[in-house]
Amino acid sequence: MPYKIESGIPKPSFDRVKMHFPLDRMEVGDSFAVPADECNIARAAISNYQGRRYTAGRPVSFSLLKVDGGYRLWRNKDKV
Repeated sequence: MPYKIESGIPKPSFDRVKMHFPLDRMEVGDSFAVPADECNIARAAISNYQGRRYTAGRPVSFSLLKVDGGYRLWRNKDKV
């Protein structure tokens, strides 16, 4: 399948991109429920967010565990 190359299409800025999960607003010990069908989306979001924070020199840790009715995501103590 040939790809059509286009010019003049503006790239979205980061300020217009909204996070699917509130990882950036969580404090240590906070948690929220994640529906079972969004578990893989949550894992990808955690990995992406942790990578950005690590690169910025501010590593962060989360746990996503299976609980009754789905999953739960916790913010862990930050790794130093």
